[in-house]
Amino acid sequence: MKTVILFIFSFFLCIPVSAQQRTWVMEGVVLDETGETLPGANVSVKGTTVGTMTNSNGRFTLNARQNDVLVFSFVGY
Repeated sequence: MKTVILFIFSFFLCIPVSAQQRTWVMEGVVLDETGETLPGANVSVKGTTVGTMTNSNGRFTLNARQNDVLVFSFVGY
């Protein structure tokens, strides 16, 4: 079983929703234990249906709130 590493490159303030809740654009890349990118990995916000899939370079962009937890899954062979 491979270990998967998730790197989040940056957080950008995107849309202020209210004084207590803001939306952030999260960008990052998903790598396996050898440093290879994982195209087609699913990245989502825990407890919601909000998510995205990594592109051919393993990169993703996702809108989320500041304290959201990102989860990922990858089924490959």
